[in-house]
Amino acid sequence: MMAEREGLIKEWYERYGEDLYRSLRSAAKNPEEAQDISQETFLKVAMKLSDKECSETILNPKAFLYRVAFNEFYNRCKRRKLHNHLQQLFGESDEAYICSITPEKIALDQEELAVVRDAIYGLPDKQREVFLLTRVNNMSYQNAARKLGIKKDTVKKHVVRVLAALRVARAGYLNDEPKKPLDYEDG
Repeated sequence: MMAEREGLIKEWYERYGEDLYRSLRSAAKNPEEAQDISQETFLKVAMKLSDKECSETILNPKAFLYRVAFNEFYNRCKRRKLHNHLQQLFGESDEAYICSITPEKIALDQEELAVVRDAIYGLPDKQREVFLLTRVNNMSYQNAARKLGIKKDTVKKHVVRVLAALRVARAGYLNDEPKKPLDYEDG
């Protein structure tokens, strides 16, 4: 299976690699990034091909390669845009941010994280489940509602309640005043 997979990847690379690279270079306007994405694409595809079902269902290898490559390209663009936005927002370079990290700051951040974690564990089961699905696992409200067997509006209400409880817990920590989160019925 391994030799078969390597042979298939080699065949696809020889057949589509150069065209894929040119398309990426045109989109990225950067030959090094295009080369990185191209290599990443073939690596990801090789890993996918280890799944026998996947390798048998790829009917159009060129389209599959291009989809994987351009998904990676778009993800990189999003990360770069977010990075630039954060730099504008905070006005710091990575070096300045790294230099501002101290053991005290790390300890305070860990303490604050523990407060938030405890607040999450203190939530009613349904609210905690909705929060984890929508905010941690990035599930849409519609999909979370379907998975939990509740209405989308109920999911929205749970999220609002959870965020309010987390704000109260965090505010209590920041003000050094332990506050009890608002009690909401689980429903």
